Amino acid sequence: MSSNPARTKHKTDRSAAVTLQVPPGVADDIEGVLRKFAEEAEVDTSLVVDHSGFLIAGISAIPDVDVDTIGDRVAEASGSAEGLTQALGEEGRFESLHLGEDRILYLREIGERFILVGVSDANIPAGILRDQASLVEEELVRHLTRVKAIPASLTSRKNEPKSPPEEPEPEPVSLRP
Repeated sequence: MSSNPARTKHKTDRSAAVTLQVPPGVADDIEGVLRKFAEEAEVDTSLVVDHSGFLIAGISAIPDVDVDTIGDRVAEASGSAEGLTQALGEEGRFESLHLGEDRILYLREIGERFILVGVSDANIPAGILRDQASLVEEELVRHLTRVKAIPASLTSRKNEPKSPPEEPEPEPVSLRP
């Protein structure tokens, strides 16, 4: 198996041990791109998560769809599928498509850390999702570069400044002579 530079990207820490800092406005900007993707690809639900399942932004036209839960499951599924494709010697970006009876689930790795998710009606040709994802990828990457990964060791309580010790309660004083 040859060494491919695309493989080096997997050295990025994708674990939950990294805290993502999403600056104000970034999620709104990404939601705007997701709306464009949803409109052009006829997608009912679209979201961007990191590989640990952290939801960056998501939209859904399906009532009672919990995009947080979808994000968690996408992280699990993408990790398993990516491991399988690597075991088979595949290289490059992770991309997955599930064709169900009622829905299509499309996953596409965006940059080193993120996954674009699209859920559409099964009657929509899968190629449309893939083509439209290609069209919005560059804009998503531009917004996602503003999301910063901070190692958990820098955000844990042990690194927080210690609060001053609490002053002891004053002793009760008797007012009787």
